[in-house]
Amino acid sequence: MSAEVAKSRSEPGIRLVAGPELTALEVRKEDTVREFAPDHQVEFKLNLGLNRLGPSVLGIELSVQITNLPGVTLAVAYRSVIEIDNPPTDPDALTNALRQVGGRVAPSLMYPFIREAVVSSLQRAQLPAFVPPIVNFANVFDLETLAVPGVRGAGCGDQG
Repeated sequence: MSAEVAKSRSEPGIRLVAGPELTALEVRKEDTVREFAPDHQVEFKLNLGLNRLGPSVLGIELSVQITNLPGVTLAVAYRSVIEIDNPPTDPDALTNALRQVGGRVAPSLMYPFIREAVVSSLQRAQLPAFVPPIVNFANVFDLETLAVPGVRGAGCGDQG
């Protein structure tokens, strides 16, 4: 059994360093806010930003902009810092692990906070209710093309 424990400690894992932390919340209300039909099409835009804070550390910001709610525009952003423990030594494997964390793990972690911020902000502003859809991040961001920035100020050039 100790061999299994030793093996699991040598495999990569993730560690939440900071967050999820609210970084932006903007609600704009026009004078003529009105109810909307249940089948009304709301525009919902997800944006992802990655910042390499260390060789195996990513700063991630997920933002959502909701438009086409009658009389209301809403934007919410959260950020987190996640580190890969026992990172792979192969640069390609490390980049793939960082892409997985940045494009799947972190958004899945932060999105419930964004949903809650949207619902509670609209409720506090006495605006029509809207609950953002549940999102499965398995296919939202293309991991093959997701750019993982290099480490800034590493002295030996950028990685990734």
